[in-house]
Amino acid sequence: MLVAEVSWRFDGERAFVTRGGAWMGAVQAAWPMAELRISSTTAALRSRPGGLFEDLVVPRDDVTLIVVRRGALGNGISFQDGSSRGDDLVFWPTDAGPVLEALRDRGWPVAP
Repeated sequence: MLVAEVSWRFDGERAFVTRGGAWMGAVQAAWPMAELRISSTTAALRSRPGGLFEDLVVPRDDVTLIVVRRGALGNGISFQDGSSRGDDLVFWPTDAGPVLEALRDRGWPVAP
């Protein structure tokens, strides 16, 4: 599901942008080292500052479900693609509510 890209595919609407932490496989970026941008077609994750990882782009069509992942320090947002690999990407915001609302508003499949 995750695609390393340099460019962000912007669909013309104003993207929702927030900072937090992220888990991408073996790579973990602590809060606030990750930036998440969401549009109706794409979610992009960027490392801030210093570039711990290349920009990652998740096309909306590759995501089958977005679920809240409960953690000891807060709630993460897991982008799932229906494979048996488990979570490909988990974004850890300070407050998951606005991020989930932005995803729902843009047509992403957020679990109830």
